[in-house]
Amino acid sequence: MKRMSKRIEFNLNVYDFAIIILSLIGLLSMSYLYAYSAQISSGQNTSCSISGTPFNCGNVINSNYSHLFGIPLYYYGIVLFSVFLALGLTATISRGRKELAFVDSIIFGLAVLSSAAAVYLIAVEVFLIGKICEMCTISHASIFLILFVSFMWIKKRFK
Repeated sequence: MKRMSKRIEFNLNVYDFAIIILSLIGLLSMSYLYAYSAQISSGQNTSCSISGTPFNCGNVINSNYSHLFGIPLYYYGIVLFSVFLALGLTATISRGRKELAFVDSIIFGLAVLSSAAAVYLIAVEVFLIGKICEMCTISHASIFLILFVSFMWIKKRFK
């Protein structure tokens, strides 16, 4: 009896590669905020600010705006960038497979929603808290770049 197995082929293009790299950058920035928050909670004296500038992660992640439903926002960021990473990896194996052709659209839709949330969070940082979190800024930039890359890929696909 012959065993049938599907071979997984990776068809990595520049768009998929960019999504994967940007997802990793965003995931690392959110993981840094998690570790930073854990250090603060344990009483360690840490600093995530640039003196003389409006940059101060501590003020941002300890503000009243840093939680949603009692959960720190960096947890949502970790999940979000993990999903982007999984979708980016899925996209590399879905090229040429009709049953997975929708993955690019999911990435784009999630990037649109995430970008709207990022704009809101930037406004909160600037106008309500008065400080800017460097790691948050890296994650916001990653989201906006994922939106751009996914838009360019969809635009190319439908030409």
